[in-house]
Amino acid sequence: MRLTIGQFRRIIREEIENAITEAPLADILPAADVRSDRSSPNRQIDRFHRTPLYKAKAANTFKQFPFPVYIVPVTVDQSISAAWERVHEMTPDEAFKFLESSGTQYDLEHLRRELASGAAIFLSMSTSTLTKGFLPTPWMIVHAFLDSQEQPVLRQEFENLFSLVYDDLGISVRSLALRMTTGSAREGKIVLDSDADPIAELMTQAIVDKRGVTFTWRGKREQPEEIAEMMEHLKSQIDAMDLKNKFYAGVQGKVFAIQTAIE
Repeated sequence: MRLTIGQFRRIIREEIENAITEAPLADILPAADVRSDRSSPNRQIDRFHRTPLYKAKAANTFKQFPFPVYIVPVTVDQSISAAWERVHEMTPDEAFKFLESSGTQYDLEHLRRELASGAAIFLSMSTSTLTKGFLPTPWMIVHAFLDSQEQPVLRQEFENLFSLVYDDLGISVRSLALRMTTGSAREGKIVLDSDADPIAELMTQAIVDKRGVTFTWRGKREQPEEIAEMMEHLKSQIDAMDLKNKFYAGVQGKVFAIQTAIE
């Protein structure tokens, strides 16, 4: 489904409103020098990533990171999408050759210097159209690291939390989603037929939100005391600071291509 200009603007407004509730406000990230190319057939993708609203959302998401984070939009075709993993770590040489061949308008020399100084660069790879519900938001970039098959960071931590939630505590996906406080959970967008999605969403919240993981109760009846105690125990077992630090260590000074909005 292709988006009209009106739909595109409305989605951006909705997404930034969600971001403000999902993560703390922050200053705008340092931006690479971008020169607008109005004749580009991929202008919608480029505009989505370069709006002040998107920059504010990125600042919200990466505020706590102890190094700069750069998101570089890249439009790809299905052949590249099929050949690469969802999260693909690249060497600096491989990444910059790819960016040069893609015709990006970003200042690559600036990005080289930033990478050498310890910045993280995320190539947000999308096809030529945007679809509501599958937008390449900064939150989804972090989420992709955690629910991809490759899991380049925090694989063991993911497996440990997965086992704690479903095996040790016996919490169902639906019950967990009902108590989560991320934007996706509040809007009923947690994938209920996937055991992995809510775990990845919890870990994303732990990494991004300064409050760490939080739970609530949205049921019509009073929550049973034993369930409330179980959720409090689960929260106590999620060491947000440990997850943050390990995620930082796993991405700092590196380049990753992340398939965020692939048809």
